[in-house]
Amino acid sequence: MRLVGDGDGLGGRIVALVHGVRAGRGVAVFSPLAVRVEASWVEPECFDEQGAANVPSRRRRRGTIAAVARLHDVVFDSHHPASIARFWAAALDGYQVAAYDEAELARLRGKGILDPEDDPGVLVEGLDGQPRLCFQLVPEQKMVKNRVHLDLRCDAAGAELNRLLELGASLVADYGDHLLLRDPEGNEFCLFGRS
Repeated sequence: MRLVGDGDGLGGRIVALVHGVRAGRGVAVFSPLAVRVEASWVEPECFDEQGAANVPSRRRRRGTIAAVARLHDVVFDSHHPASIARFWAAALDGYQVAAYDEAELARLRGKGILDPEDDPGVLVEGLDGQPRLCFQLVPEQKMVKNRVHLDLRCDAAGAELNRLLELGASLVADYGDHLLLRDPEGNEFCLFGRS
């Protein structure tokens, strides 16, 4: 499927290329999604005849750019970013709360924040290439079910459920093939794995 929009203010046009469209539960699912901008400074040859990106990532060559969106961060609104970041760093294999170097501590002090525990934006980093999780302070409490949630996979669901409960998660429902849980701030997530 090829979607074309008019002008981007640069005298070019925006072209969205969607591959692998499939229907599921009455909702169209688009995966993966590639978006490119065709203008005088973009290299159209970065896409093949079917519109698929044929460059490994964003690249600049002689004044041209090919841009394909990649997942960078998953951002959660939170009541206390530091504590929920610690939960997710402990819950996920290979993740940890990003270290605070002196420059970051100075930046926080410049905003009147003297303790990283009060940081309004805490980052949890995974291994190279893994999406990062970012927890940002918001004044309001979570009121309704998340519109997006994380699905976790493990080898032993029973043992992993016990570990997550000890970390502060709560079990909401057992659907047979997966469990629905909430983190300490009420964000839903699912756990898949063998029992």
